[in-house]
Amino acid sequence: MGKLVALVLLGVGLSLVGEMFLAFRERVNASREVEPVEPENCHLIEELGIKISRHAKLCAR
Repeated sequence: MGKLVALVLLGVGLSLVGEMFLAFRERVNASREVEPVEPENCHLIEELGIKISRHAKLCAR
């Protein structure tokens, strides 16, 4: 009987911890999908293979 009570208490405790974890994830928006953002005013420098802003003070050689 004591083992059954311990098992039930363990199950209840784990379910409460799981519920708290899910509430925390919802609060911090951890499960939302992030949409990709393309920066404006950018052009590709072929030699570097990266995008650099027009307003950046970098020169392509």
